[in-house]
Amino acid sequence: MLAPTHLFFAYALAEILRLPRLPAIIGGVIVDMDMVLQYGFPFMHRGIVHTPLIMIVSMMVLYVFTKNQDQAFSFGLGFVSHLFLDTLNPTGIMWLYPYPMYFSLNLAQYNNLIANAGIIFASLLCIVFYRWKNEQRA
Repeated sequence: MLAPTHLFFAYALAEILRLPRLPAIIGGVIVDMDMVLQYGFPFMHRGIVHTPLIMIVSMMVLYVFTKNQDQAFSFGLGFVSHLFLDTLNPTGIMWLYPYPMYFSLNLAQYNNLIANAGIIFASLLCIVFYRWKNEQRA
């Protein structure tokens, strides 16, 4: 999926789970830094950086430096939301790294405008509905 899709999806999840939004957003988009680091396997797009292993290591490093488990968890939530969305496209990701098998649901190409717009719209709808619901309770 495209960067805005990852951003809004991660934001919506953090909003619903009442977690810090910024770490989720960063976790949701930083995974694609491997597009800059393309040095061949495993440092290629959707290589090692697109794995739960790196997500866990990143969360641990963030926690060591911040001592804030909500921020670390929120970052991990954004990261795993990115991995989930990338599982929707035909390439998929290596959920069981270092086992080099890519898992894919093969539902939409990463640049499919209908899929990206649909996910962004659904994310925004969840955010608006969740905020409205919370205002009704207050």
